[in-house]
Amino acid sequence: MNHDVRPQPPEKPLPSDCCGGGCIPCILDVHEDELEAYWHSLEQWLARNPPESQLDAEAPSAGVERMVLDTNVVLDLLIFRDAGCEILMAQLQQGACRAITRSDCRDEFIRVLQYPQLALAVNRRVQALEAFDALHDVVPPMHDAPGAGPGLPQCSDPDDQKFLEVASAAGVDTLLSKDKAVLKVARGMRRAVNIEVLSPQAWKARHANR
Repeated sequence: MNHDVRPQPPEKPLPSDCCGGGCIPCILDVHEDELEAYWHSLEQWLARNPPESQLDAEAPSAGVERMVLDTNVVLDLLIFRDAGCEILMAQLQQGACRAITRSDCRDEFIRVLQYPQLALAVNRRVQALEAFDALHDVVPPMHDAPGAGPGLPQCSDPDDQKFLEVASAAGVDTLLSKDKAVLKVARGMRRAVNIEVLSPQAWKARHANR
């Protein structure tokens, strides 16, 4: 039994609950503080409770393109809402494409959401993480998926090697990335495991020509 229960939002006070007397703190201000605390608690809970692996129980659907999305692509989809990724997002939402992830890739996305340069409010980070989970299926960690690593090309950025491993372990069709280090191993990935490594722009162009 899981005792780590998902936090629930605080009850919102009615406008009439405020007496208008200038109380310090006002009940409405107290609610804002409680709401901020709730978002932080929910963010921590989501980080502790990734979705369970769904791939073992389900065979891939015919005609569905399975893909791994590098963190920079996910940011374009969920944070920056890049117009160049609109077709990709539509395909994912409609089920024509299926994104695959692993817990360490998800953890990287959580860390990136915290970057000061993004300046994301905590509720925005929570919404982004929930959207990430809604778009992705989870593959077991590498030690539960023998053969995920051997024979793969080595990415010059060790932090990106996990995306190659996930792609291989899940047997996806495509790995999408904007990272030059990942794109450089495209030929090696095609030769080793028959997986296409493409930029979102190249994927979009290929999709348009179908």
